[in-house]
Amino acid sequence: MGGEVNVAMDASPSTDLNQVMSEIREHYESVIGKNRKELEAWYQNKITVVEEEANTHTEILVTFSTEVKDLKSAFQMLQIELQSHLSMKASLEGTLAETQARYAAQLASLQNMVTSLEAQLSQLHANIASNKQEYDMLLDIKTRLELEIAEYRRLLDGEDDSSRQVVTKVITVVETVVDGRVVESSKTVDVDVDEIK
Repeated sequence: MGGEVNVAMDASPSTDLNQVMSEIREHYESVIGKNRKELEAWYQNKITVVEEEANTHTEILVTFSTEVKDLKSAFQMLQIELQSHLSMKASLEGTLAETQARYAAQLASLQNMVTSLEAQLSQLHANIASNKQEYDMLLDIKTRLELEIAEYRRLLDGEDDSSRQVVTKVITVVETVVDGRVVESSKTVDVDVDEIK
């Protein structure tokens, strides 16, 4: 029990863990550095693209803002012009209504005047026709009286009664009346002389 034990091992020399850890650290640091550089390059690229897009969008936004301002100004001017045209339209409509009312009154007055003149003209035609009839009657009476006077003179002068003349005068009056007015009138006079023995 108190003897000695000798153990002999035939093994390769032990690996230096510190060196292995250093190599692994260097490897991963190299990978991390590479990834960082790639990530930074990607980030810078993305930042550049985003900045360019932002600049482009800013320019577009400025352009759109300018266009919106211009359109607003144009819209306000068009509104002012529209209000002006509406006011002018209302004024012209008022003037037109007043003019129409004035001319309607004048037309009614002229129509009344024309109606009155037509009535006076109809009355004048009727008076002329009546006067013409009276004139024809008086002319007929005058003719008869002249014949009777001539006959009396003949008798007073002692002419022979054996032959006498009877004068017959026929006056024919033809009138065309339209709407109470005489538009055409004609007179025919026929004289017949008969001798009485």
